[in-house]
Amino acid sequence: MQREFEDLTRRLSQAVFDYVTSGMNGKNWISATLDVRYDPSGHSWNSKIRVTSDDGPPESLDMTNDIDVLLISLNSHRRDLGDEWYGLLLTMQADQHCKIKLNYDSRCSEDASFFNN
Repeated sequence: MQREFEDLTRRLSQAVFDYVTSGMNGKNWISATLDVRYDPSGHSWNSKIRVTSDDGPPESLDMTNDIDVLLISLNSHRRDLGDEWYGLLLTMQADQHCKIKLNYDSRCSEDASFFNN
């Protein structure tokens, strides 16, 4: 189970990197953040990608089908590491260094300001 989770997060990291690299249309970028928050039932989630470049404020990129499919798969693995997690924050650097932080707050999907920043 943990191995499947690790495989899915590796694939998700690569999908985010590939998408951001192509989505920025040759523009240099510093980091990208994928923020995902599942509702407690697991039937829905909110997700966003924000990209920081060396010129200007963070930019939003739309979600892709490839990333959505991986998020659907990850949903069934939210208990694989022990306690159930409800949010995932994936931060990807342009050099492909990646960090993942899990959110164990079952109410994290209720944040009304989620899409504001």
